[in-house]
Amino acid sequence: MKINDASRSTGISRDMIRYYEKLGLVTPVHLPNGYRDYSDDDLYLLTVIRYLSNLGVPLKVISRAFESGETELVVGNLQDEIGRLNLLKAQIDIRIAAAKESIACFNMLSSGTSGEIYNAPERYLLSFGSLPYPEYRSGPEAGGFFSFYYRQAYRAEGRNIPQGEADRGLLLYSPLPGAERVPPQPCLRTVIAYPSESRRLLGARELSEPLRQARTLTGRTEFTVLIRQFFRRKHSPDAAFLCAEILLGGGVNSSEFIIQNSEFK
Repeated sequence: MKINDASRSTGISRDMIRYYEKLGLVTPVHLPNGYRDYSDDDLYLLTVIRYLSNLGVPLKVISRAFESGETELVVGNLQDEIGRLNLLKAQIDIRIAAAKESIACFNMLSSGTSGEIYNAPERYLLSFGSLPYPEYRSGPEAGGFFSFYYRQAYRAEGRNIPQGEADRGLLLYSPLPGAERVPPQPCLRTVIAYPSESRRLLGARELSEPLRQARTLTGRTEFTVLIRQFFRRKHSPDAAFLCAEILLGGGVNSSEFIIQNSEFK
């Protein structure tokens, strides 16, 4: 069988088959007229090579394993590849979760929905402390998605009173050394248009109605609010669009709020 036929039978390009031959992975018979003759055994071997290569085993490792018969070489590389794929899968899941949260915010913005209850995934907060914007590139950009957050605790009793000092930092979807874990929990999410030129941080006045709703839904009076900017519009007084999440805590079943939550819409 000529190389064109071997390529059609296996789905491997002629150039790749020649490269396999150059590495000594396959050794077809060379005919007197200069053509290569690929046997059925060569075709089976080509498919094995492609199979292992598609799994992430380097061709040089495949060649060494074929020569020595040491399958441990292949197994070791497959285990390394599984680790790499698991990390990649975790990063993909993180981006999917972040994308879904952003879509929800944009949908609320376009529909004019005042608020909604949703089950927030596990996240992490890396506080800036006293620094406004510290060096962060060595951490999250290694694969974790992040945005900036502003956090403030409130007591909602008649009027909303801030509790303690607010903090700012990075909102992460994967753990990072020194980051505080925020467990999965129901949140009351609202979207607020806020003047980008305002020097005053969003506070109790803008959160008055969401905090009142949170108190009605849970019967509690103390809440933590996470705020992040998710969109920006130029040439508008309300250029900054913020997502404010009131954490409702563990032990709260969001399904209990389906009927009450209709008041927001």
